[in-house]
Amino acid sequence: MYLYTNRYTLRGLWLKVTVDFKRDAGVENLYQPAMYTIQELVETAARPKSYRPPVTIMAGDKDDWYYGILEIDGFVWVENHQIDQASLQEFPEEKMEVNPKKFTPSFTRTELQNNFETWKKDFAKIKMRIPNGLHPVGRFFIRTVQGYNKMPTLGGEAELARGQKRFYDGMLKTLVGRQVTIWSPQDALNAWNARKCLLRCSSQR
Repeated sequence: MYLYTNRYTLRGLWLKVTVDFKRDAGVENLYQPAMYTIQELVETAARPKSYRPPVTIMAGDKDDWYYGILEIDGFVWVENHQIDQASLQEFPEEKMEVNPKKFTPSFTRTELQNNFETWKKDFAKIKMRIPNGLHPVGRFFIRTVQGYNKMPTLGGEAELARGQKRFYDGMLKTLVGRQVTIWSPQDALNAWNARKCLLRCSSQR
């Protein structure tokens, strides 16, 4: 399941969350939705990293949920087991400064080339070649230490556990934006009423 907001990137939409539900989920189930996300983001290959915000990847079952953050710096074209030099031009020559409020710095051209050579050697050990085509360059951050969180349940008066609160906090910050952290109860009620109105208007079309 892909969750978009009405903004730029994919066909005029901004991909923000990819979710996959399993009968019995584990942290390893994050990789498949991450691959689906990369396939979607190929459409942005010609764009700079600033056009491609990080995507939250989630996997869960009825009891637990897991998450990771996928950052794609860009894409390189591989032909005959070599990186096309023209596709390297989208990557910086020197290391960028870290700005935690934005993105992690992109791989430099030298780092990318070194990683690619290591990748080739790993493939050669199993007698495989890197296929021709576009390949993503980026990072996938996964919380592996006590990586699961409890899935929230609907109804009931019991206080939410920390993992359940994290689910709602994370979804609100991802889908609405960090401005939710300064919302008042009235702001939340106004947003809820606006959403109900939008859904009602959409169903009447």
